[in-house]
Amino acid sequence: MTFFNNHELKNYPDTLDVNHLKEILMIGDSLVYKLLKDNKIKNLRIGKKIIIAKSSVIDYLNSLFATKGEPTNGQATNT
Repeated sequence: MTFFNNHELKNYPDTLDVNHLKEILMIGDSLVYKLLKDNKIKNLRIGKKIIIAKSSVIDYLNSLFATKGEPTNGQATNT
C-alpha cells in the first residue's frame, strides 16, 4: 500500500543529498546519518559524497506509514 508518492517531492531532484534529506524529513544531521548508516534509507557513497534516490526516501516514508497503520486518503479505519 502506498501512502506517500513522488508528487509530494516533485520539487526535488531524482537524486538527493544529505541536505535535501534533512529538509524533507525535518530532522538533524545525527538522525540523517544514522538512518543512512543503518541502511533504513538506501544510499550510495562515492568518496565522501552520499547520493540518495528520491524513490528510496519514498520507500522509507511508506514503510513508516505502513507500520503505523495510518489510513489512506483520509479514510477512517474500522475499529
